[in-house]
Amino acid sequence: HGPHVEAWRDALATKQAAPYMSHLLPGSDVGTVAFCPHEDVLGVGHATGYSSLIIPGAGEAAFDAFEANPFATKKQRRETEVHALLEKLPPDTITMDTNVIGTVDKAPAEREAEMAAARAAAEAARKARVKEKKKTRGRSKSAKKLARKSANVNDERRERVRQAMTKRARDRERAKRGETEPDALDRFDAPPSLL
Repeated sequence: HGPHVEAWRDALATKQAAPYMSHLLPGSDVGTVAFCPHEDVLGVGHATGYSSLIIPGAGEAAFDAFEANPFATKKQRRETEVHALLEKLPPDTITMDTNVIGTVDKAPAEREAEMAAARAAAEAARKARVKEKKKTRGRSKSAKKLARKSANVNDERRERVRQAMTKRARDRERAKRGETEPDALDRFDAPPSLL
């Protein structure tokens, strides 16, 4: 009536307090109103022309023709997916042996031993493939390399020092026992057995 267009949701099913949508066409009287079939579009003819209004949810729902039940719950969709997968399998793979179902595996220890042996073999193969790292820890410095090269020169000096240290140790032992170091002139003395 007049310049106003109102759309009510389920007005015939339950009593509504307010319209779902309302639209004002200022300066023109509304003549005819019609919905486009299967669309959410309301065509409004008025004194100054024609207007199209979009009313969400007004058109009929367009169902997916390829889907069996568009209103299926989550559980129903899951069941239909399982049935569809089972239909793809050959029937002889689906049959169940009632003697096997519900029984306990009698050889888990043997299977565990086989798996442990396989893991050990794989670990041994992996360790064999690992390349040993070159750990120098400071021995690769140029001064250290030079010192190793000149080790032969130092060996003679090292041998003299070692001999001197062993001689000192022997002298200390003799001093503890009360023996004196033999002199060069001691060889001219008479042996103790002749005295």
